[in-house]
Amino acid sequence: MCSSDLFLFSVLHLSKSADNNKSRQDIRLYYFSSVLALAPVILLGIQSIGGIKLFDICLVVIFEVIACLYVYKRF
Repeated sequence: MCSSDLFLFSVLHLSKSADNNKSRQDIRLYYFSSVLALAPVILLGIQSIGGIKLFDICLVVIFEVIACLYVYKRF
């Protein structure tokens, strides 16, 4: 490798590590928003089957909490 290739590699390598950290935060945000956006879809599905009761809402909230904790621990 010539010196210009080494320079380009070092510059690209540094920018990739900074981009990698940002992209990891973007992925985490994407997963959190996906989990939270699923709650209304689940509630609409429950309503179309036969009505929403307090018990159903509690189950969806528990699911959302567990899913958010999973995303938090995973990423």
